[in-house]
Order: sequence, then C-alpha cells, then structure tokens
Amino acid sequence: MSTMPDQSPAAAAAPLPLLRLKRGEDRRLRSGHLWVFSNEIDNDATPLTGFATGAMVRLHSDRDQFLGYAYVNPPIAVLLGAMLLHEQFGLHEIGAMAVILVGVAIITTAKARR
Repeated sequence: MSTMPDQSPAAAAAPLPLLRLKRGEDRRLRSGHLWVFSNEIDNDATPLTGFATGAMVRLHSDRDQFLGYAYVNPPIAVLLGAMLLHEQFGLHEIGAMAVILVGVAIITTAKARR
C-alpha cells in the first residue's frame, strides 16, 4: 500500500472505509516512509480481506489518529490472487498499479538525491 495526502473536496465529502494499524506500527509512516505492510494492519479491527483491490481508505493509528489516505493495492497480492484464486483484473487495475509504483519511484529517487 502507498500513502498520499488528499487535497480534493470531493474525496472529503465521500466517506472512505477505515484501515487501522496495529499498536506502534505508525512509527515508520510518521518518519516519512511511504508504504504500509500487511503485517502492520490490525486485521482483527479492519481485515484486509474486506477491501477491494485498489480501494482508497482512511488510514488510522491504533489510537484512532488520522495518518493519511492509502490505496489497498499490493501488486504481489494482486498477482497471487490472479494466479491462485483466479481473480479477474484488467488494464485499469494494471495501469493503476503502474502509476502508483512510478510515483513511489519518483519520490524515493528525489529523496535519495537530497
């Protein structure tokens, strides 16, 4: 998953599903890391299986503090789902994954140059 700030008024008007982190798992995000790993998610409170691939969510800490917006879009999970569970996805989903991965690569490269 990647995190991103949201500036659009339309997104603020529409309620997004909540994704909650386990206790203490917000440290990396607060220090600038861009990803949330599946083992950091509180699956008892917000099971990952309850989200569609590519879903946008509100990301909260275990103390219910808003951390940002995220996409539930793990490329490896998508590929495994397609191979093992025969889940269907098309060009739209592949394009969305590519845009996210390119964006993260640009941000990571820019930070490395500083």
